[in-house]
Amino acid sequence: MRPSMVHATALLLVAAAVTAPVGAATAEEQRIGPGHPHEVAAVEGFSNYLTIPADEVRSSTTTRTGIDLSTAAAADGARLDARYDRLAFRQAFREADSDEERVQAVREVIGAAERRHVALQQRRSEAMGAHSNGTIPTDQFVRTMAHVDASARDLRRTVRAVDDRVASSGLSLPAGLDNRMRTLSEELVVMSGPVGQRLTDASTGTSEISSVYVESSLTGYTMAVIDGNTYHRETYLGSERNTSAPDQFRESDQYVVDAANERGRELYPWVRNETNPFGRGLGGTSIYLFRGDYDGGQLRAYLDGGTTDVFREHQHQRVDDVPVSETLRFENQSVDVEVERTYQTGPMRVNVTDARTGEPVDGTVRINGDPVGHTGSDGELWTVEPRAGVPVTVVTDDGRSVTDRLPP
Repeated sequence: MRPSMVHATALLLVAAAVTAPVGAATAEEQRIGPGHPHEVAAVEGFSNYLTIPADEVRSSTTTRTGIDLSTAAAADGARLDARYDRLAFRQAFREADSDEERVQAVREVIGAAERRHVALQQRRSEAMGAHSNGTIPTDQFVRTMAHVDASARDLRRTVRAVDDRVASSGLSLPAGLDNRMRTLSEELVVMSGPVGQRLTDASTGTSEISSVYVESSLTGYTMAVIDGNTYHRETYLGSERNTSAPDQFRESDQYVVDAANERGRELYPWVRNETNPFGRGLGGTSIYLFRGDYDGGQLRAYLDGGTTDVFREHQHQRVDDVPVSETLRFENQSVDVEVERTYQTGPMRVNVTDARTGEPVDGTVRINGDPVGHTGSDGELWTVEPRAGVPVTVVTDDGRSVTDRLPP
């Protein structure tokens, strides 16, 4: 890990008195792009990450997660709808008397799936707008995004089941219909993400996640969670997607996938140097996947051919492998709190000990007043680092309390 700066006070750290260490990068400090601002933030010695520009963030908060009957019921409903569609298609396909009727069965199920895809996109867009302007609370936004994720996954299973049935039957589809099916399948991949899936799992009790960090703009969002010893993050920026613009990768002098990969390597230089990243085009879309698996994490970045920018990103990172950018210590006469920061909205470790004995202390950690988890008997909690200026509070099980704000 990189060297970090340590600063201690008697009771309350004054944020202005703490200076960020040389080389620490935040979402606001560095932008990468060919002559224009781009929302991939630089991290020294680790993978860069897609972020919402600070001046566009309308809402930033953390909410608790857990078993939620409404989310679980919505996920079950999506699965049942998708299963019914698959069964209805199989029956229509099996009972068809000609290839024309079989093609029509495919056309109907793909048309219905396309309409549901559009509805999911609309629901996601409305949720981002409503959350960013305060119309809906964060827990409702999280439930909506979990439902969108589950529905997109089930819808893709339907499309793949249709594709498999067509392939096994030897039926030749019209080129336009075949392209629609493959394009839809790839578009649905981008609709789902690692956090949405884990939120659905948490709602049914199959995964234990104490909280989820959420921030949103009018056209984008980030959600991040800690699950065990792994940090998961997904970001979507609708402003970086332009489906009506010409595919600039196709119009370049290079082979189209090579052009997209070169852009990915430009945006993620550490991943380029530490791994052997590769990419591919997604079906008939103008979307290109840039993928890198490195020691300590995985990156999935989706670039849009119209803008050449990343509009969707998935990150998985082992928390112990993310470089520490700064270590803060704040205390009162009975409790010491150590906070290890990495990057804004990245993983953050909170360690609580008794000021006199140095022994670990059980306590609840709150960020901006919202409880995000409990340190447990080891005195440690991994959570998601909020943006600068947000207060972090620790309240021990025996009632002792200490607070500080994260400096810029």
